[in-house]
Amino acid sequence: MKKRIIFIGAILSLIPFWQPLLIKIVDGLSTAGLILYVPNKASAESAEFYNKTGFKKIADGNFDGAFSDFKKALKFNRKSYRAYLGLGAAKFGLKSDKEALRYYTKAIKINPKLSAAFSARGTVKASLKDYKGAFSDYEKALAIDPNSDLAYDARSQTKKDLQDYKGALNDIDKAIALKPTDVDLLYKRASIKGLLTDDNGALSDIEKVIKINPNSARAFHSRGLVKSLLEDYRGAKLDYKKALKIDPQYYEAYISLAKLKVSSKRYKSAISDLTKAIKINPKNFSTYVFRGKVKKEIDDIKGACSDYNQYLFQNPNISDKTKNDIVETYMVMAKIGALGSEFEFFQENCL
Repeated sequence: MKKRIIFIGAILSLIPFWQPLLIKIVDGLSTAGLILYVPNKASAESAEFYNKTGFKKIADGNFDGAFSDFKKALKFNRKSYRAYLGLGAAKFGLKSDKEALRYYTKAIKINPKLSAAFSARGTVKASLKDYKGAFSDYEKALAIDPNSDLAYDARSQTKKDLQDYKGALNDIDKAIALKPTDVDLLYKRASIKGLLTDDNGALSDIEKVIKINPNSARAFHSRGLVKSLLEDYRGAKLDYKKALKIDPQYYEAYISLAKLKVSSKRYKSAISDLTKAIKINPKNFSTYVFRGKVKKEIDDIKGACSDYNQYLFQNPNISDKTKNDIVETYMVMAKIGALGSEFEFFQENCL
């Protein structure tokens, strides 16, 4: 099951589930006519102008800039629920969940008839592990708009987090029925089907993504991951190579190719692929651990130690205190994660 979760997680690894959600909130507001069109001659000194630029920045992932714009909007209109919605979305993007909750609640108090606001607040509550509150908000969102794919999507993700995979599948099915060409929804359903061991169903969803977007490296890489679960290793290899043909910078495909090669003991070729992945993305530190393990298989102790040291001492996610404590206790290493069982080798050979 662990291998399955790793594969399914990889399918969704590129886009955090909340990012498409934020974009959908923006789209939902636009559809509802709540983001007002601002003529070119309109003064920048208006709430409408800053709301529009703020939501654009959210769509671009510029959450700090968006937050600043929505604050400016409030200077012109303290009752602008659009600004409060934007502030909530920006804070959620910045992982400040409690502040996001506060802003969404203010928006709902001003305008309690907006389905997207309840869906967004429900997602924040779920992130804060207030699951009862989250489901209550999803129900309110659907009561306002029974055809809200956003509400079904958000509720599905919460059920998935709670390991209610059948319930999650039921909700994502409803979302896809409303938006059958939404590739993010199809990826999510594929991941849920994978967790339910419906690998052929997951493959079918990825095939639909490829049909919608035949030039997506992510789609071919994802299909390769599912094929690997189905033990179609030749098909998986072809898909990984197709992903790299579409996007030579798609480093995840090199890592997946390396895993296939390790399983057939083609260690030197696997190291070559991992080196390419590191060259493309040197900040993906778990790749150093993987390459270190493979180097150990060919008795390249110096090379393995170099990679483990790179992971431990260059990784900004590991605190200086942890680095200083590495030589003293295995329990500290257990918290690090990626090095894990390799610690004893690291301690004996690399320090």
